Amino acid sequence: MSVIKTVSLCKTFHAGRQSVRALKNISLSVERGEVVCVIGPSGAGKTTLLRAVKNLLPVDEGKIYIDDKLLFDCRNGVNAVKTRRKERNKILLEIGMVFQNFNLFPHKTVLENLTLAPIHVRKLPPAQARAKSLQFLERVGLGDKKDAYPSQLSGGQKQRAAIARALVMEPEIMLFDEPTSSLDPELAGEVLAVIKQLAAAGMTMLVVSHEMGFVRDVADRVAFMCEGSILETASPEQLFTSPAHDRTRQFLNIN
Repeated sequence: MSVIKTVSLCKTFHAGRQSVRALKNISLSVERGEVVCVIGPSGAGKTTLLRAVKNLLPVDEGKIYIDDKLLFDCRNGVNAVKTRRKERNKILLEIGMVFQNFNLFPHKTVLENLTLAPIHVRKLPPAQARAKSLQFLERVGLGDKKDAYPSQLSGGQKQRAAIARALVMEPEIMLFDEPTSSLDPELAGEVLAVIKQLAAAGMTMLVVSHEMGFVRDVADRVAFMCEGSILETASPEQLFTSPAHDRTRQFLNIN
């Protein structure tokens, strides 16, 4: 069963007299327990796709299904699906997202960053939210940093805290938007190890990454995006050894 399915998503950004088509008829599915990685050059539309799935960015055209339920059927920027907002938000809560730049609250400790959403969104009692948050901090190797502030953490630690913050909401699906793009190789390894553990545990994930070695190791399928379009989707073995599209071959530097 597809837990994420997009059909013909289109999105155009307008700036003055200029327009940029960020998504051009994007159709993609992610099955339960599957890891799909999206690769491609900068400006390909990868981040826009993730933000559209999470409903952080409205699309102009196309359909989005979550857990086989049609949530968005957009035409000229208007959603034709008349779902109650409360019901739609409940479904969208099952999607966790980790951004490139951590987005931790600087004036709150690591533990406080984790407990905010469980208390105020999931309505968990504070003691239960704290216990659950400590559990996930241990899971990402940050149990000893619960009382630290973000400014006291390395980049890799900040990103692992951001992953724990998403996991504490116990989502069914995780979206990762180039989670190591701002980290040096050693710190990136810390973060990628955590994501690999999630993949091994069967977490459904849609991951945008520029780490080709990681993508080869963790992905069940890889989608290559360029200029707002998905040019091909294949297994890592096929895409990295014999891609079907010349632009993919150029991007991967395959002769």
